[in-house]
Amino acid sequence: MNSLWKNHKAAWVVTGILGLWVLGGLRLPSNPEMPVQEFGRTPLVFNGRLQPFDSLARNSLLQIREKQSFKDKLAEVELSATEWLMEVLFQPEVADGRKVFRIDHPDLKGMLELSLDPDPDKGEDGKHFSWNQLSGNLREIDSQSRLAREKDAAVRNPLESALIKLNSAMILYMRLQNTVQPMDAPDFLAEIEEYEANLPEGTAAFREW
Repeated sequence: MNSLWKNHKAAWVVTGILGLWVLGGLRLPSNPEMPVQEFGRTPLVFNGRLQPFDSLARNSLLQIREKQSFKDKLAEVELSATEWLMEVLFQPEVADGRKVFRIDHPDLKGMLELSLDPDPDKGEDGKHFSWNQLSGNLREIDSQSRLAREKDAAVRNPLESALIKLNSAMILYMRLQNTVQPMDAPDFLAEIEEYEANLPEGTAAFREW
């Protein structure tokens, strides 16, 4: 995992609304009636460029899924790009199960031991996979894609190109999830609240030192 962050710098989102959501203790409800359009219009800085959340959501989902919306036929759920990004930011445990990563190359699916054939009863279409299905192979994907990147694009084979594409999509997904809270944090809000509660005592001890 460390090699991912050594070779690819994370782009941090700087925006007031995220600070309010996290530091203010606001949570995304399980059945939110969120003002999605208003959230989508909120500006942020990502990759050094000012853009609304909606643009970041659509561009990110297009890179990861090759579409600007998400439809889960098994769960009968259809999300706009902004709704999907809100899940990634505020409900990562749900987002990690969404089959948003598109993989077309059969050899890559075989290498990752993914299902090659559609299975509608399990929500498998044979070409879209979730973070939960892929994350166990993260190190292997990163290692193989770095080897592929060392080659000139003109001489890469289709499998190497597919590896680079998937690796880029997974890096983008991690960057998105880490903009609000660290990935895999069990209760980030509780950690912030504990930090704030201990801050006065810690500050006083530092001044006395």
